[in-house]
Amino acid sequence: MKRKALGGAAAVVALAVVAAVASRATEPAPPISQQTVAQKLLATQRTRFMSASALRVLRQIAGLSDPERGGEGAAEPVAGGPAGRLAVAASVLPNVRVNNPVMDSRQIDQTTQSETTIAVAGRNVAVGYNDTQHGLLTLTAATNTSGVAWSGDGGRTFTDLDNIPNAVGLANMGDPWLAADRQGRMFYGTLVLDAANGPLGVGVARSTSGGRHWTPPVEVSPKVGLNSFYLGDKDAVAAGADAASPGRDAVYATWDDVSCLATTFTCTDGLALAKSTDGGVSYTLSHVDQNSEQACSFTGYFGTQPLVTSGGVLFVAAERISVDDPQCEGTGQLALQEVVFRSGDGGKTFSPARVVESITPPTPSGFIRLGRGQLMRLNEAPSIAFHDGRLYVAWNDGRLGAPHIRLAASTNGGQTWSRSWATGGGSTEVMPALSADAAGVHLLFYNVHGNAFDAVLGDSAGGTNFAFRRVSSVSSRGVVTAPNFDPTVAWGYMGDYVANVSAGGHRYLAWGDNRDRVTNWLWPQGRPDPDVFFARD
Repeated sequence: MKRKALGGAAAVVALAVVAAVASRATEPAPPISQQTVAQKLLATQRTRFMSASALRVLRQIAGLSDPERGGEGAAEPVAGGPAGRLAVAASVLPNVRVNNPVMDSRQIDQTTQSETTIAVAGRNVAVGYNDTQHGLLTLTAATNTSGVAWSGDGGRTFTDLDNIPNAVGLANMGDPWLAADRQGRMFYGTLVLDAANGPLGVGVARSTSGGRHWTPPVEVSPKVGLNSFYLGDKDAVAAGADAASPGRDAVYATWDDVSCLATTFTCTDGLALAKSTDGGVSYTLSHVDQNSEQACSFTGYFGTQPLVTSGGVLFVAAERISVDDPQCEGTGQLALQEVVFRSGDGGKTFSPARVVESITPPTPSGFIRLGRGQLMRLNEAPSIAFHDGRLYVAWNDGRLGAPHIRLAASTNGGQTWSRSWATGGGSTEVMPALSADAAGVHLLFYNVHGNAFDAVLGDSAGGTNFAFRRVSSVSSRGVVTAPNFDPTVAWGYMGDYVANVSAGGHRYLAWGDNRDRVTNWLWPQGRPDPDVFFARD
């Protein structure tokens, strides 16, 4: 009897052991740490298509304290040299400094103001920009790089407002994008650091005072929690008639994102959309497109830009990135395309992506060199405008050798496209920004010549044969970016875009400008100082 009893007990124990093993086998794997996910993302080709803010966040989470390095030796010299300067009319527009350099006194060499954006409501003009002064060498809860300035006289003078306020638990991380609706309300899209959800998302602040006062941003990206990893990047904002109710305005924010499960490191890349119908108080989240990653092969997006027509049709332009890297070697085949999505129902549904054209990167390395240590990072993010029934998209392209501006036009809502060169020849043109009004299509960009560059505006009644005129009254020299003079900024970074808005019969223009100089104990001979300048045409 005892043997039988013992045998029964042993059987019970054995069954318990088997059950425990089986239970452990069916338990989910422990989550991968946020640090490991960040390290894995940094090992993919996604890093070529990330903002300086996204790279900074990823590198800090990955345990890498220094800003991302760029390869100066691989950067191509700018084409043409001094003789390759674009033929343009002389500058006659007054240039107004937007930011106040006196306020760059808290942190030495954190004096970068760049990546400009504009909203206009009557005589109120708001200009947003990245501003590295408000922060420390490492990211903290008080970091705030989303700068803004306001003008109440149409842009003749500006007041530097420092930054839009952080929301509690969020840190504003720049990549600003402004828009205004027909009621004069303004909206400011920005990246936000949210350590409890993501870690990097997107927020939209609002102003009902023409840009003089701002609310903290409302976080519009998903809250995924610590068991997942979410990274939103390159946000943009548009406001206009809501197709679902044309008498009402809607606010649209778009951005590219990647979301990874922390248990398996399976990722989904997408083009996100948030919509508000209550003046920016609250938003609903959806996606224009999403794609699941296969190993290290993925299809994602970069540099989205929404546009709303007067009839409420919503277009979203973006650079589509396809990487074939099944072995996760970081050197898989890369294909780039400019694409446009269309929605006629206020963003509820979208057409399939319409390919505008395949892209040839401006340079193989993603940089041009203005001088020793003076790199300028380039990308192919599109700019979009609508004029006289035609949709226009402009971007940087390198198929002619040097970087030039490619322009595409569609007369049927983006279904088919004609293409041309807005610029060409022996010069170099980068960072296009489009706008349109009754006078035609307007194209702002940098003309790079030798180790200097100018802001140039091209005007065309019908999107062809642009007449160019210089906007910046003084040429800017390259600033040392390899390594970057600013200890918080990635190597090679000199801004990713400029601003061009048409409103009320005027063109409002803002750009990063290095004409001024800073002298301190680190730079006793002085260095160029990246500021923001403005002109109204």
